[in-house]
Amino acid sequence: MVDKTARAVGRGCARQLAILAVAGTALLLFFGTALVVGWFLPLPPEWSVDRPVVVAGAMTIAASALVVASLVASAAYVFRRAMWLDEAFAAVALVGEAYQQSGRQYHGSWGGRRVDAYLSRGPTLDLYVESPLYTEVAVANREPLVKRL
Repeated sequence: MVDKTARAVGRGCARQLAILAVAGTALLLFFGTALVVGWFLPLPPEWSVDRPVVVAGAMTIAASALVVASLVASAAYVFRRAMWLDEAFAAVALVGEAYQQSGRQYHGSWGGRRVDAYLSRGPTLDLYVESPLYTEVAVANREPLVKRL
């Protein structure tokens, strides 16, 4: 169990490091290109524009492009995740729709019982199954979270 936990934490750290590397590279490329273009862009002599103003304009365009690119990438990730989850829950006839900002909710019936499932940020799954017995059910991995003596 400890090995699996350590590997999971390591994978999470490696993923965050990869995201940081991609984001840092994108920042350097966007702003570096904007700086070079703004500095070396030929300007007609009749324009009385200072070079720092041109550089600032190029940096503003680069910042705006970076914001738009990150919003598009985020929306694509949420959409792709929603399609994958919808396909998984469609196998048990649950219909999905958006929940909060990036989560999903699924409603329907399975085995004659009303089922409501809510997925929110991270690996959080709230599963509600209708039961006339007033019972509670826990869903977890097959391995115990705590070893009992």
